[in-house]
Amino acid sequence: MGLLHYSNFPICFSEKPGIPQQPFIISSTKDSCVVCWKPPSSDGGAKITNYYLEKREKKQNKWMSVTTKKIAETNYEVTGLIEGFEYEFRLRVSGVPPPTLKWQKDGHPLQFGPKVVVIQEDVDSHVLHIRETLLEDSGVYKVTATNSAGTASCQAKLSLPARILTKPQSVTVEEGETVRFTCDIDGEPAPTVTWIHESRTIVSSHHIQDLTTLIITGVKKEDAGSYTLKLSNELGSDTATVHISIRSV
Repeated sequence: MGLLHYSNFPICFSEKPGIPQQPFIISSTKDSCVVCWKPPSSDGGAKITNYYLEKREKKQNKWMSVTTKKIAETNYEVTGLIEGFEYEFRLRVSGVPPPTLKWQKDGHPLQFGPKVVVIQEDVDSHVLHIRETLLEDSGVYKVTATNSAGTASCQAKLSLPARILTKPQSVTVEEGETVRFTCDIDGEPAPTVTWIHESRTIVSSHHIQDLTTLIITGVKKEDAGSYTLKLSNELGSDTATVHISIRSV
């Protein structure tokens, strides 16, 4: 089974309306309350089409939307509250027209498909979703949003932890034979590669070919034992261990 990795870049754009004034409670029952607020002093040059009212229990971190419906007015009755609990409320707004988004990778138009998709979480939040990330997916991703109110952009760099994609296999050989351990790796930044034999780092350059291939010619009894490949970069590390066994003649 292959390794499965997901990368997400949340990108949020608003059409630059002002910030709504602090919401306040005008009435309440044991399990509901009516929250009111004043509209922002500026709509950013576009009509405000929706208010997003969120709640959370006091001293908790997670905010939750109070409804999936549009809130066009400056008040809303919140139901389903629990008597004795303390709640906090906050507001977000959105306007029109929605922006046109342009996505790029390393300065070139981004190619979309089953592997790379954009998910719109709400009216002003989009997530770039990349499945089964490989070395070729690393790079700088940029999105530019444009509408009549102006243009905004942001970017993020995708780096990958060091990992071993295909691991070498243990072998049993006779003395004098040649052993070759080969594996596929990736990672960005490029990982540091180290081969270790029985806790001793292998430094002889003629044994190591292209970093991911270890060759031992004319195998001797002292070459038997475990061999460990270690990868590391600033995002993570990976290891694989194999063994050489010497067959008795």
